[in-house]
Amino acid sequence: MKEMFERVSAQRLDNMRFGEPPTGFNVSDKIRAYGQANLWRCVQLCKDAEVLRQSGCGLSAIILCRSVFETVAAYSHFARQLPDKMKPITSKSDLQRIDDFVLSKSFATREGSAIELVATDGVDVESVSVITQLKKLEKRHPGLWKKYEILSEYAHPNGFGTLSWYGRADSRERTVKFSDDWDDCVIDALGWSVVAIALLETFEADIAGVEEQLPELSSLAHVILSQQ
Repeated sequence: MKEMFERVSAQRLDNMRFGEPPTGFNVSDKIRAYGQANLWRCVQLCKDAEVLRQSGCGLSAIILCRSVFETVAAYSHFARQLPDKMKPITSKSDLQRIDDFVLSKSFATREGSAIELVATDGVDVESVSVITQLKKLEKRHPGLWKKYEILSEYAHPNGFGTLSWYGRADSRERTVKFSDDWDDCVIDALGWSVVAIALLETFEADIAGVEEQLPELSSLAHVILSQQ
């Protein structure tokens, strides 16, 4: 698991150049940048979850693990939609369609004023429900949705993340003892950290699958743009 995490982490880029010669086409670069942003997010979430877990902040670690599920699901949804968005590629309008799609994912939001602002440019950036994205990923990972539901029980102020996490009743002493370091909670946090890191393998496969499509996109785009 450590080796896989280090391999995925090593794929992060510190910087990128935009605009491919000879035409300056940059949509392939935008696609790569979107993948990199999600990659950086996933790596940080997993790394910070481990730091928190090892510092005794197990519940906070689990909440970050939940965010890993959501990020992997969001990128998976993008990766699965992209092939259809890239058919056909025969005109400048086709390139614009792909550009708009990438923009809609890169700047997706639920914030109303931001949606309205970008809509003036003809691009819908209203984000797809994370539930929809997770249900799509469930098809690749049966049981993932159930795991996410359990993670949500920890993340929300329900029993899993409140009294069941911090309190232990002693019927003999007629007391409730509180701590953030119960043995079973430590085990739970470790288990969810492992599950979250394991999901990075899916993310890595999606990044690679997207990258395989980009040389053809760039090649066709240069032909189209050189004819304008």
